Amino acid sequence: MALRPKLNLNGAHFKDSYMAEIDCLRTKTELVRELIKMLMADEFKENNAIRAYLEKSYRLLHEQI
Repeated sequence: MALRPKLNLNGAHFKDSYMAEIDCLRTKTELVRELIKMLMADEFKENNAIRAYLEKSYRLLHEQI
């Protein structure tokens, strides 16, 4: 399951292809991390909105009793 750089042993410069693969993996990892952070922030915001709605609903319900 671990991501590893692909090796191009037939290429002229091993170092260049290896560094390009490392940069690609780093960029993909950063993208996934940012996506997860964004989804967590959206979920947190939505949960707070639902919580506020429920609190307001319960408060109105208890005021009418």
